[in-house]
Amino acid sequence: MPRLIVPILVSAVIAFAPEAAAQREEFTLRAAVLDVVPLSTYSGTVTPVDADPRFALTVRIQSIAPALARFTTGVIVTFAVHSPTRSFGGASAKGKTYEFRLRREAADGKSGFSGLEVRP
Repeated sequence: MPRLIVPILVSAVIAFAPEAAAQREEFTLRAAVLDVVPLSTYSGTVTPVDADPRFALTVRIQSIAPALARFTTGVIVTFAVHSPTRSFGGASAKGKTYEFRLRREAADGKSGFSGLEVRP
């Protein structure tokens, strides 16, 4: 009987062990919008920030806190976003500067960005 209990206990510990927690970071990004185009017409490299991207949002970074190597001052980056309406309402964003919140999650050795939002 004791031989049967040990495997059951080991199985229970493994089944209820917490998974490795995802690391989440949040960045405050100030950037000027250079262009917003449908993703289907964009031919460059994009940084996905949405599960259902449909537009390419190109910005020039003015500042970011905390520091992030890929997004230094003056760098131009294009984010793949769902829609400019979600981010900017009905207003044209091109040529304007915004403060964004950007999240990065890392889990299982992989990292990705999500939740690019205009801060109020």
